[in-house]
Amino acid sequence: MNAEREQRQSEQRFRDFASGSSDWFWETDAAHRFTYISPRFTEVTGVRRDAFLGRTRLEAAGGDRAEPDWAHHLADLDQRRPFRGFRYRFAASGEEERYWAISGTPVFSAAGAFQGYRGTGTEVTHEIRAQRAIEAARQQAESANRTKSESLAHRSHELRTPLNAIIGFAEAMKSDLHGPIGNVRYAEYVGHIAASGRHLLAITNDILDL
Repeated sequence: MNAEREQRQSEQRFRDFASGSSDWFWETDAAHRFTYISPRFTEVTGVRRDAFLGRTRLEAAGGDRAEPDWAHHLADLDQRRPFRGFRYRFAASGEEERYWAISGTPVFSAAGAFQGYRGTGTEVTHEIRAQRAIEAARQQAESANRTKSESLAHRSHELRTPLNAIIGFAEAMKSDLHGPIGNVRYAEYVGHIAASGRHLLAITNDILDL
């Protein structure tokens, strides 16, 4: 009697944990077809269990064997290895796509024969969407930063090139490179042009650096 009471208590404890969990439970046979999915699955996802029962996960989700994540998962199943946190996409016809993460443990008979898998699943749609939003924001920020850098380089060229030309011509005139200017006042003006050009260039460099 004590053994039966302990068994009932253990079963009730499991049911309590299961009903209070945000995860759902599942079981597959030796061919990886779903034989059981807990009612919590439909409560959490809104997807009917019969969309999976009797089918493999690959079939029900419309997965692609060639995708690296699916290929790795299927290799785990073929090798009867336990797995944890496999994420995949599910989209029923005309409905919004969902993302789930599952973990599973292989089940063997007393004689060592493989009988299938048992495991848990959880909804990760919101997490996936948040990650995508962060990635989109990062890419947008990087794009804006590249645009800013390209614009700055363009403006830098547009501002510095004529200033350097003004300074260079003024310095050439100031040093009588092609002969004397012929007027003291003009020579003074040329000196002011060169000095003002250098000052404006320094200010421009500071602004562009900032």
